[in-house]
Amino acid sequence: MALYTNHTRFPAIVTVDVISVIDAKKSLKIVMEGVDDSKVEAGVGHHDFLIEAGKGLDLGEGSQVKLFAVRSCP
Repeated sequence: MALYTNHTRFPAIVTVDVISVIDAKKSLKIVMEGVDDSKVEAGVGHHDFLIEAGKGLDLGEGSQVKLFAVRSCP
């Protein structure tokens, strides 16, 4: 399930609040159309991720995450 997709030309810093996870090493993944997923490690708490243009941030299996903020970084 897509949590955030960057539809801009610039990278974005995405802050998420991880509420609960089953496996912290597979809690989130950075995805791009036609490319294999890149799993991201994130335990419970707030985390920042740099999401390049055209990429997205998806939930891993068993993760409960809340989108906190998105900031553009041109």
